[in-house]
Amino acid sequence: MKEAQIYFGFSGRKVDRVLTLYKQKYLSRRKMNNTKFLYKLNNKYRLTYDKLKPILNNPSD
Repeated sequence: MKEAQIYFGFSGRKVDRVLTLYKQKYLSRRKMNNTKFLYKLNNKYRLTYDKLKPILNNPSD
């Protein structure tokens, strides 16, 4: 985990979030070369976000 934090320049909390989203299949991963991957939010994430967005914008409802 420490190597990933140094490599990406992230704190441990951010790396943990990326790994969690990937494990829950909210991110897709594509191999760029032998050592690098490109992570991208997929439709599952967008659908969930679209459902939660109205609730997050109006928390008193």
